[in-house]
Amino acid sequence: MTVPRPRIRAVWLLLIALLGVACQATAEVGVVVEEDGSGTVNVVFSTDQETVDLLIDPVGDLRIDDLRDAGWTVEQEPHLTPDGGLQLEVSKPYPAAEQLDDVLAEIGGPIFDGITLVRSRDFDGTSWTVEGSIDVRDGVGNFADEQLITLLAGRPFGETLDDLEAQLGAPLGSFLDLELAVTFLGVDQRDEVDAPLAVSVESEPEGGVTARWLTTVGDQDVVAISAVAERTSIVPWIWLGLLIGAGGLFVLVVMAQIVRAVRRRWLGVRVGPSGLPLADSGRPDMPMPSATSGAPAGAESVRPVPLPGSGPAPSPDPDPPEEEDGGNPELVVLDGMGVIFGEGDDIRKLLVPFARERGCTLDVDEIVSLSHSGSLGRLSPAEVWEALGIEADPTELDAAYLALHHLTPGVGAFITRMRGRGIGVACLTNDLSAWSLELRRMHGLVEIVDPWIVSSTVGVRKPEPAMYEALRRTAGVEPRRCLLIDDRIENLDAARDLGYLTALFSPDATTPRVGDHAVLAGFGA
Repeated sequence: MTVPRPRIRAVWLLLIALLGVACQATAEVGVVVEEDGSGTVNVVFSTDQETVDLLIDPVGDLRIDDLRDAGWTVEQEPHLTPDGGLQLEVSKPYPAAEQLDDVLAEIGGPIFDGITLVRSRDFDGTSWTVEGSIDVRDGVGNFADEQLITLLAGRPFGETLDDLEAQLGAPLGSFLDLELAVTFLGVDQRDEVDAPLAVSVESEPEGGVTARWLTTVGDQDVVAISAVAERTSIVPWIWLGLLIGAGGLFVLVVMAQIVRAVRRRWLGVRVGPSGLPLADSGRPDMPMPSATSGAPAGAESVRPVPLPGSGPAPSPDPDPPEEEDGGNPELVVLDGMGVIFGEGDDIRKLLVPFARERGCTLDVDEIVSLSHSGSLGRLSPAEVWEALGIEADPTELDAAYLALHHLTPGVGAFITRMRGRGIGVACLTNDLSAWSLELRRMHGLVEIVDPWIVSSTVGVRKPEPAMYEALRRTAGVEPRRCLLIDDRIENLDAARDLGYLTALFSPDATTPRVGDHAVLAGFGA
């Protein structure tokens, strides 16, 4: 930040120099905090009509090219206001909460040093805390140094600061009022922002709540900054409601397990979730139905399903592996990218070239980082396209990008077979929820795959344990009765540690097992 700071502060010093002939001026520094912690710093500097009357060319006396070079956007060029004063407005974004202090330091050096923006989370929401101070005890000295003086243009001091203040009869900074305003977007009520030391806390018509602090440059009292904004969410309460509702089904689940146990003991066979006897029940007086021997009326033919790895090499077996105790799983959980959809490395193989074709100049790691932020729920698809620098209709971009995703061969028939055998099919995927929803609509998966656990809704990505816990709570199936099929070992390792059955989807695999995981080479015809 060594180059930008002198440039922005040079303009500040020039504006303060104009106060040598002015009665009063105001500097308004506005910080806008988005829900993800990023935001914008806006600066508005205005003087009164007396300044304008005494200047030869009030607009031309301000040169602002260096501001643009330092990354600031000039929202309003120097211009005359309706009341005859002079005004300039500039802004600069900060991409993350921890970078706010760097942008503020460009404005006034040590004046705003130490102001921090910190996020904390609890059960039902997120809070953002702004803390620090405004220290203007050094007056206009905070804005000037030798390098700045050489950059001044238009109307320099022409004499020392001490001589100028002696003529004015007061410190130069006393003519400059400084305001800091912090606006929290996503907060609807003033009572959701706690700022006890602010001069005002106001709701904004466009949305959000603003807390303000005021001081005068040169004031010997340090202004303490402290504000906490609470953003609540109903999503955790929905999860809690679902959990309580699931508890209400506990008796029914227990009853079903008792009935199955009695049936197994009475019939002497082990029964799968579909209600059909499994291949290894072992009763010599009860032959198993097969494709050649015929099946009882109303029952489908069943064949033994070997555990992947029992043969010399993996094959594209369309059926799921059995549980380790010999029974079929109650739920098969498929990964999104790389299992349901054919391209596992969708960001590097699909999103990166798609963005490049539309003018994106970010490097691959930056594109991956933005995609991950979206998959964590921090950015919407429209915000991802904007951050990538692609100027087009977000809806059209979504449609064109999602059209690049194709189903893995045989996955549709596999899902149909599982449902026909009474085995549910779910999806656990790292993705943006809007993109995931549109993909399942495009490919007719809404009704046949349920539930969908998407990372941007949960707020974490696989292999974080919270993703698997969200699956357990939503599906209502114990991990030992779930078979997770994924194309990434780290996701399977995390699932295995939590008690899930696992299978690596790897069409190119040449071994029947990889580590603790069975191998599924494909979904068959």
